[in-house]
Amino acid sequence: MNYGEIVSLAFNRAWRYKSLWLLGFLTVGISTFNIGQGNDSIASFEEFLLRNPFIILSVVAFVLILGLVYFILRIIAEGALIDAAGRFRRNEPYRLGLVWQTGMACFWPMLGAAILFIIMILAFVLVLILIGVMTFLIAQVLGYLSLLILAPIFLAGLFVWVMTYMLAQRMIVLEHRPVMDSIGDSFAWLTQALGINVIMFFISLGIMIGFAIISALILAVVALPFITIGLFNLWLALLIGVPTAILIMYLVNGYVGAAVSLMMTEFYFRLERHLHPAVEIAAPTPEPGSTAPDEPLLPPAI
Repeated sequence: MNYGEIVSLAFNRAWRYKSLWLLGFLTVGISTFNIGQGNDSIASFEEFLLRNPFIILSVVAFVLILGLVYFILRIIAEGALIDAAGRFRRNEPYRLGLVWQTGMACFWPMLGAAILFIIMILAFVLVLILIGVMTFLIAQVLGYLSLLILAPIFLAGLFVWVMTYMLAQRMIVLEHRPVMDSIGDSFAWLTQALGINVIMFFISLGIMIGFAIISALILAVVALPFITIGLFNLWLALLIGVPTAILIMYLVNGYVGAAVSLMMTEFYFRLERHLHPAVEIAAPTPEPGSTAPDEPLLPPAI
């Protein structure tokens, strides 16, 4: 399997179809933008909140509602990105509205899969935490030794969770399979091609970590003037700094989020061909400038 081709194809398509960045941004979200504040500003801000508890409740309610809306949009965006990659693979027309409709149509099964996998990972992490706490209670040395075992177990569990969830999502959207069947089949694919999945997992993990570091460095540089402003006027720093940070995160996370999703879907198609060579799968769409005159190109990017 040509992993370099999978990665380059995904990032090239994400760059060409910039409307996918909106979907990528919804799936990845934003990072916090920390603006420096003077002690006087912090004290006055805390005093203001204490005098107005209703504001705290309103902010909490707003954050909860915003989180729920984001979760819904993320589920739809994930289905839309998967459908977009499928359209590229099958050489079908792409429009943001078309793939968004597919994401909405697949919302309920995708939501069911998301809830199941969230429960799985929470239960898994809780068990590991309980084991770690118990070993520390028995003996501190034993606790530290247990971390040497629990850390690899956590990484292995994360690998199984991420790859199984990724494959199940694509089975739901691309093949319209029921949720439980998708989970069972995706786990079977994982075990049948374990080495291939391990390599792809670490490639995707490395890409996300690398771009997270780049994003943090960009934000650190951009934050410097707002830190200075925050020393004198906290509200002005927030008013200007937060939208600036969101814009930067939209550009970075939108592009990377879209590219990683396209990459994993392309990997899904190639893994399917690897496991079931008799199944006919459409060849990937040639990118502009490639030598494939007999194959039609996609419509202009949006």
